[in-house]
Order: sequence, then structure tokens, then C-alpha cells
Amino acid sequence: MNTTYETDVVAWAEEQAVLLRAVKFSQLDIEHIADEVEDVGKSEKCALLSRTAVLLAHC
Repeated sequence: MNTTYETDVVAWAEEQAVLLRAVKFSQLDIEHIADEVEDVGKSEKCALLSRTAVLLAHC
């Protein structure tokens, strides 16, 4: 393990999930996890706004 966020974000995410499920909180990359959670929220909000605009354009 110990894949870094900068070298392989997919492998990093999988490792972080394993650590979370194993309740190994002290080994988590908290800063990057927080960044990723924020990014997911922003992405979902952007997608919702885009789909709403498309829906309204079709009305």
C-alpha cells in the first residue's frame, strides 16, 4: 500500500476505502480525503444545474 495521491489517485482512493473500513483512522490521508469530498459535492451540484438548464430549455 502507501500509494500517494499524486501518483495514482484511483489506487489511493481504494487504499483509503480499505483503511476506512478497517477503522485505521490514524493512517488516513485526511487532507486529500476532504478535498475529494468537496470536489464530489461541487461536481454533483454542477451536474444538477446543467441538467436543470437542459430540462428547462426543453419545456
